[in-house]
Amino acid sequence: GEYGIALRNALPCAVLGSVLLALTRRFALSLWLCGLLVGATYAVNALKLRHLRTPLLPMDFSAAAQNLGHGVLGHFVPRDSAAVLACAAAVLVAVVLALRERPLAGLRRVPRAILFAVGIALGGTLLAGAAPWDRLYARELLDFQPWAPRYSMDHAGLVAGLLRYRWEM
Repeated sequence: GEYGIALRNALPCAVLGSVLLALTRRFALSLWLCGLLVGATYAVNALKLRHLRTPLLPMDFSAAAQNLGHGVLGHFVPRDSAAVLACAAAVLVAVVLALRERPLAGLRRVPRAILFAVGIALGGTLLAGAAPWDRLYARELLDFQPWAPRYSMDHAGLVAGLLRYRWEM
């Protein structure tokens, strides 16, 4: 049901968050960075849906990496002062969190290395579509139809849909 879809969309974010936590040892900062990344992904998806009527797909990430701001959506991105101020404020908040938050005392060498290794292993197997992820994100459970991107993303959710499309390609 809906809780299953929400969980499938949250799990990759939790895996990323665990890797960030292992790297930074700061819980709030890791959560904030995940939130920024997920928020940016949803914002770009909304832009693409509004202007091109198709959702964000994995190939968009490789195209964006190649073009760095000169891609198809580049001229749709707002360049007004409010958007620039909002981005600057978000960066400032992240910097303040990084400077003010104390590192987790219990997350030192061995536990930190274990958390990092487990997070990387989970993330790698998730991106590869290995077991048990292939069953958790099965086409039938997500109502995923690769020939209908908008339908699939509407039913699977953006994060789960992106993963499923990555596996299909």
